[in-house]
Amino acid sequence: MTTRGPDGYVATDAGDDHPLELTAALPRSMRRRPRVLIFLPALIALGLIAALLAIAVHSLQQRPAGDEPDSGATVTQVIAAARKARIEAPFAPSTLRPLSADEARAFNARRAASGPVASAEAFLLRSGDANDYARSLQCMTMAVYYEAGSESDDGERAVAQVVLNRLRHPAYPKTVCGVVLDGAQRRTGCQFTFACDGSLARAPSVPGWARATRIAAAALGGGVYQPVGWATHYHANYVVPYWAASLIKVASIGAHVFYRWNGLAGTAAAFQGRYSGHEPAVSSVLAPGAAPSPVPAEANDVAVATQDRPILSGVAPSAAETSTVVTLDERRILARPATDERADR
Repeated sequence: MTTRGPDGYVATDAGDDHPLELTAALPRSMRRRPRVLIFLPALIALGLIAALLAIAVHSLQQRPAGDEPDSGATVTQVIAAARKARIEAPFAPSTLRPLSADEARAFNARRAASGPVASAEAFLLRSGDANDYARSLQCMTMAVYYEAGSESDDGERAVAQVVLNRLRHPAYPKTVCGVVLDGAQRRTGCQFTFACDGSLARAPSVPGWARATRIAAAALGGGVYQPVGWATHYHANYVVPYWAASLIKVASIGAHVFYRWNGLAGTAAAFQGRYSGHEPAVSSVLAPGAAPSPVPAEANDVAVATQDRPILSGVAPSAAETSTVVTLDERRILARPATDERADR
């Protein structure tokens, strides 16, 4: 039974087919507005909660590069993770995406670099064997020249920094030549492509080699190129290796893109390796028939400032070391200063 009250509402009792309800005697278009007003605040609240959750998840995924993940990890855990991080044959044809040079450049440009970059520590080559310095300088100069000879000084410094970072990482050898020529006896196993792609058959130019030597000497003498931080990998911007997606992009310097390891393997705690000395001769590491072309004699007349030379312990300095500049063939062994407290990592 339905009745209309004096207030204009219609009442339907329980005996009807529909449950009891009150409906305002208003046009149909206005009757549902109260329901919308009831649910609107709840919908707004749910939207705000969802937005806050999305922001929180994004901030966790975008941790700044300087943060140290899993700060409670032990040294053993860090080293174990670092040793497993090695990528074998990084530039074998099967490791590269099938992209043209232009497509690869666009692909690399779209990927943003990480946040603030933590600087690597200074490296000072210390050894009682004068051959260690001569060989390490040769290998570092080769890497700088053949990998980045067409780049700016900063491009060459970045390559030198990667070599030193690898030397201190558990996944790589503990000599400069060992790092630079790692995998050189395998056709596609080179960690640095110049060591097995035929580049060594090309005789270096005099000014180019001189510049590379200056950059290499500065790196071995404690120079740090901060923009690449603890980067251990790089590739030319006209290729895209599949493995790059598993690493953290640090920077783009010239025509190279630089990366550091993700997780524990990329933290400063992983780079605790010490220089072992006993540098191998270049000819003993390269594959047969791959000896480097001789360096022009004029390239050995490079002047290197004293502060750019590494410090080798075990032999007292001679009077000649009081000069500020020496040529490469006049370099001598320097005694470690008593006040030098820097770790030789």
